[in-house]
Order: sequence, then C-alpha cells, then structure tokens
Amino acid sequence: MDTAAGPRADAFGRSGREAAMIRQLGGIGAAITPLVPPRLEVVLEGLTFEVETYEDLFVLLEVFDDRTYGLALPAPAIVIDIGAHMGITSLFFASKPWVRHVYAFEPLAPTAALARATLARNPSWQHKVTLFDYGLGARDETIEVEYAPAWKANAGRNGLPGYLPRAGATWRERIRLREAAPAVAGILDAAGGATAVVKMDCEGAEWDILPNLADAGVLERIGALAVEWHHRTPEPLERLLSDRGFALRRRPAPGTIPLGMIYATRDPRWIAPLPETTAGC
Repeated sequence: MDTAAGPRADAFGRSGREAAMIRQLGGIGAAITPLVPPRLEVVLEGLTFEVETYEDLFVLLEVFDDRTYGLALPAPAIVIDIGAHMGITSLFFASKPWVRHVYAFEPLAPTAALARATLARNPSWQHKVTLFDYGLGARDETIEVEYAPAWKANAGRNGLPGYLPRAGATWRERIRLREAAPAVAGILDAAGGATAVVKMDCEGAEWDILPNLADAGVLERIGALAVEWHHRTPEPLERLLSDRGFALRRRPAPGTIPLGMIYATRDPRWIAPLPETTAGC
C-alpha cells in the first residue's frame, strides 16, 4: 500500500501518510467530505463511513482497495465477523448479494459503539448485521486489556502490540469473551443450510479460537475462512485447517512482523484473484 507523501497538508488538513491514503481512497472512487476536524465522511461503493485516525483510513483501504476479504461464494451464505472493529468489513459483506446475514463480534465497548454508529449510517444494510458486544475465545471469561482510540483495530486479548507508539490516550478496558465453539455452532444451527464464511481478525485470539472450533467439530461445518494471523508463523493454523479438508492460500504482509492472511475454502474458486502480499495492520 502506497503511503508516501510530502509534508504539506492537503485540503482535509492531513499530511504525510494520511494525506496519501486519502488520495488513494479518492483514486478508487471514494467521495470524501470533511466533518468536525479531524473526522471525515467517506462514501465508497454505496456505503457511508465516518473516520478519524490513520488506522481508520488504513482499514478502509485494506477492505476496499487491497481487497483483503475478496471472497465470493454461491448464495446464500452467512458471514461470521470475529473482530468487527468499527463495522467496516461487516458492511462490506452485508452489501454483497450472496450474503444473507452477518453476525459480528466486537468485545471492546468504545469500538462496538462506533460499529453501531456505522451501521446506523447505512440503513439499507443495517438489518443484515447482528452485532454482539463480546468476543470469542477458548473459554468464557472477562479480562482487562490496554486500549487506545488511535489503535483500536490492534487491541485484543493481549493488549496493544509493543511496537505501536503510545502518543495518545490509552486506558484499560474490560472485555467479555465466550467460548467460540458453542457461540458459532448456535449461529450455524439457525443458518438454515446457508454456507458459513468466517472472517477473523482478532489480534492473536485466532490461536485460541481455531483449535476450540476444531476440537468441537465446528470447523467441519464452515465453508470458508479468511483469517489474519498474528505474533507467530502460521504453519500450525494451516495444518489444523488443511487436516480438516480446506484448500489453503497464504498471503503474508510485507516486513518482519509475523502477520498475514490465511484463506481456507472448500472450493478454491471462492477466493478472488489477490496480490501476493497483504498490507496488514
């Protein structure tokens, strides 16, 4: 992802990487309107978002330009969005004709509130998304984690990565986690035979969630997964998925941080053509 830019501020008062990202969004057809600084309204592919931070812009580009979640399945399908953030990916999927419904999980209360606001800005698609204000894991538990509004997409059960700058406000947030297998199985039981797609970007919790789903036999009921892996190399997750009959594709992020995407599908044709690397976040 091209984030190079000069030091001068643009028409939206942004400079450097943020100005470059705004130009990049404009290049893919986004209509951008300034709101109360530093907020911007971004309308893209018929969806409306309010963004504020570098990270918000990054996620928009990750979803709509980098096409990180470039899956297309035969209708009807449901999507289970584990790590919904501010609802960008949930709405991206909800707007697809092959998606019947999206079930989204976001345990961080400030971020879940932003997701609800995002859904409310998109009434044509809001009815296709159910948002749960808890996360998934290996067991039911309540924990405290470090949270920062500037890095909300990077906050998870392990807190914020050490390499992120702590220039802005940070505090501790309590989050509720529920065991993944029964929560996902309940959604699948009510899906009426629709193919299930799991999008998972949960900042390291994939190492708890995927084994839990596998041990309970729930993975066998899923048609496709798009999983961002973190913190370690992905081979154990790939073996777990391959052993359960999934065709795999790995798409690492550039750089030295262990990070990237695993696409696991019952049919390789469900994965859209993608660049060899993903931007990562």
